[in-house]
Amino acid sequence: MEIALCGFYHSLDRGNTLFLRRKGIALSMEQPIIIEPVGAGRPWGPQSAAVLQQAQEALPFDACLFGIVSLPHPRPDELLLVDGWSGPELERLMDPSAPGDPLLVAAAREGAAVASAERTDLAPSRAKKCQVMAVALCDAPDDDRYWLWLMCRRGRGFVEADKQIAMLMVRRWQAQFSSAEIEPVGRVVLGHDDRVLAADLSTRIAATRDDRLLDQLVTAFRPIVAQRLPDLEAGATCDLALRVDGRDYWIRFTRSAAVDGQAGTHWVLEIRTLADGDLPIVGVVPDDRIARAIAYLHQAYPESPSLAQISHQAHMSPFHFHRLFSRQADISPKHYLQKKQLQVAKWLLRSSKYSIGSIAAHTGFASHGHFTSTFHRLIGVSPTQYRQQD
Repeated sequence: MEIALCGFYHSLDRGNTLFLRRKGIALSMEQPIIIEPVGAGRPWGPQSAAVLQQAQEALPFDACLFGIVSLPHPRPDELLLVDGWSGPELERLMDPSAPGDPLLVAAAREGAAVASAERTDLAPSRAKKCQVMAVALCDAPDDDRYWLWLMCRRGRGFVEADKQIAMLMVRRWQAQFSSAEIEPVGRVVLGHDDRVLAADLSTRIAATRDDRLLDQLVTAFRPIVAQRLPDLEAGATCDLALRVDGRDYWIRFTRSAAVDGQAGTHWVLEIRTLADGDLPIVGVVPDDRIARAIAYLHQAYPESPSLAQISHQAHMSPFHFHRLFSRQADISPKHYLQKKQLQVAKWLLRSSKYSIGSIAAHTGFASHGHFTSTFHRLIGVSPTQYRQQD
């Protein structure tokens, strides 16, 4: 179906769903592209509703808490999902001066344990007559971290079958965290102070070969984020490219918090290697305005913003902005934007079944033909050939 769309409108909702309209041209209505936030629908991600629904379908409960924690006393940023626990119970759970709760001690020893509200201090205060079940599964044989799932249920208590289901659910989340995808991807969860809370198996293997890898990655990552995105909202997914020990990486990341306060903040990172020429590697730059303009390009690439629009974000004249950006990033704003658009296009061609037209529209190209000709000129093959070769 061909339809003429008047006006120009691009928008990204919080799920990064793209709604496409093009100015004054006729185009086919392509399938809107949805790029999920990092870890969406997973306990380590920013969207808890999908996880809670999935867990409720497997094992009904009245309150739920999940984290990748050190026992017996988790720290605030180790709690990744909290629903129904608050106030005194959370404080007791995280109080390092308190004795370890017998329920957690038993769960760490046996994998899963159940206690009545009268026998554990972890029962939510609003649930006087209830049972609490804790599942605590080791993250790795040589590690003191646990994948902890704590749940409360009033009325019908937990039986042995519930324990088995709960442990299987946690094992499922562990497997999903380390599962191979269409293209290689590493996952890392960082605490507010940059300590590693969890890493997938591939990343652990790489870090075992080079024990500096994760430290170098975090050392490079955090200053760039601090400069480009000083006011990053919780739940927002962003991305950047960086170089670690001579290798280039593309990192999509989300800042989240299940517990209020800076100490409750954690970061979820998805890490992919970059091919030569995919994205310019630009670290911390002398001018914060240029850094924030780069962050703007990473978010606004589907709109293909003009130089005037980009320079307006930096509160500079187009001429002065172009000169300063080119000097500090070692590439012009136009070419940086083009490389970002092509990098996302290559990723979508490799990892999705979206049509070429949908990918062209999502990455800011005016038409299927413009995308194909630009891709062929700069990459050396057509988008279809690139997808087939991969």
